[in-house]
Amino acid sequence: NHASAKTGPTAYERAIASAAVVAAAAQLTVLERRLDKTVLVAPVDGTVRVVAGEVGEAVRAGQTIIAIEVTEQPWLSFNVREDRLGGITVGSAVYVQVAGQAAPLAGVVTELAFVGQFATWQAERAVGDHDRNTLRLRVELPPNAAHLEPGMTVWLVQ
Repeated sequence: NHASAKTGPTAYERAIASAAVVAAAAQLTVLERRLDKTVLVAPVDGTVRVVAGEVGEAVRAGQTIIAIEVTEQPWLSFNVREDRLGGITVGSAVYVQVAGQAAPLAGVVTELAFVGQFATWQAERAVGDHDRNTLRLRVELPPNAAHLEPGMTVWLVQ
């Protein structure tokens, strides 16, 4: 034993140890890749509004785990009956009134879409009245607009 300790490992023992190091490095790479898949990174800065997953829960690719509200570009959504649009189109400047604030905020309509393929407002009279659709307006506000939180009451004042 003393002689083998003085001479060190044999070439065969070195080859085995070298192969073990290569195998361990490969296993480390595999584990690092697995660990990378366990980290969620938001594509934008924002505030977490809904957490739909739990720690340790198995999820599918593309499944919503967390809903994030983007804070750097505030926008509002309004449902407006088609006969009350008053000439509003994409690109129109509009004003909105936030509950509890004195001055209205200026915004721009960036989206105008039908809510459904069917009339959402039924005629009140059988003659002389028509069913009407509802349109969803997306109004974007400037980044320096007053601090808004999702769910706040806001009126479209045009």
